[in-house]
Amino acid sequence: MPRMRSRSQSQQSQQSQPVTTEYTNFRSKVNEWFQDVYADVDGSTGYLVKQPKGFYGSKVRSLVRYIYHQSSEVKAIQANQQIKASSMCLYLFHIFKYLSEYILPALFSFLSAYLYYTTDIPPSYIPTYNYTEPVLNTTNWFPTVAEAGSLLGDLVHTTLSVPVTFFASTLDRTLHLKESLDVVQSNSQKLFYTPMIAIGVYIGSFVLLKCFLNMQHLLSTQLALWAYQGLFLKETEEAIERAVTSIVRPYLVSYYEQLLFQSSESQQIDPASRNALKSLYLTYNNDMELLRETLHERADEYIRSIPFAEMLVLGRLSKQYMAALYALIRDSSEHLSSTLFELNQQLLQPIVTKRQLTY
Repeated sequence: MPRMRSRSQSQQSQQSQPVTTEYTNFRSKVNEWFQDVYADVDGSTGYLVKQPKGFYGSKVRSLVRYIYHQSSEVKAIQANQQIKASSMCLYLFHIFKYLSEYILPALFSFLSAYLYYTTDIPPSYIPTYNYTEPVLNTTNWFPTVAEAGSLLGDLVHTTLSVPVTFFASTLDRTLHLKESLDVVQSNSQKLFYTPMIAIGVYIGSFVLLKCFLNMQHLLSTQLALWAYQGLFLKETEEAIERAVTSIVRPYLVSYYEQLLFQSSESQQIDPASRNALKSLYLTYNNDMELLRETLHERADEYIRSIPFAEMLVLGRLSKQYMAALYALIRDSSEHLSSTLFELNQQLLQPIVTKRQLTY
């Protein structure tokens, strides 16, 4: 019995030894693939690096970019972002907005009124009348009745006009009424048109600047839309990457683990699994990279068949993403708003089955 037992153990060791030797290179290659899955992952963010160098990272990055650029929503937003204003232009608009609201209308009206008032206008011609005193006829000592009446009238006129003239001259010397009337008479045209011009310029400049303020408001709204669009595009790409890696990485890790287990010396491997490994090894022994390429192509075909909205849901969208989506639906153009509204309706539909790639 001891001889039989030792003979059976030696036969088993002889059978297991060739297996280990045969699959040594195979196992080392699978281990390299295993390490490549985590080689291009940024430890601080958990996402792939921008420029992956490994096979897995390059494949996943190209797949994410393919799904990202095939989206009609992404294309609509990118087409809407063709024209952008520079930051300096926006800064100047903000300064101009402040000046337009508080300074420029009053400044324009004051300058126009001042320029008009200080402009020399030739004075209008005012006719003068020379009053001559009547000459009394002193040749006749005995005036006629008409002459006596005229003398009496002049005497009464002189008697009554003396206090009135004295009072008027006193009031004129005190209040300078004659000079004031002369100034008003000579500058009556300026005094009338100056406030009218000031009011007209103020209203015109206010309307003109209001148009510029509306332009600035529209530009600020567009700037906010660009910010929401940038957030939407960034979150969309990250959600697609999360969805892709949540499907591809478990699939590859599970497959690599299965290959390592089947090529090990464990006695728990059934003959069917061992034969399947041997068949796989004989098929791809001369070109092991073809096996990895085949695995990735199978994963790519599976992921490309998933609808875009379902891909976003699998990527676990954030609250900021939904807020940006609602803002774009509300303030964007009609075409973009309708496109994003359809996406929002698709995102609200529940997903019944969980996506999982099997081999």
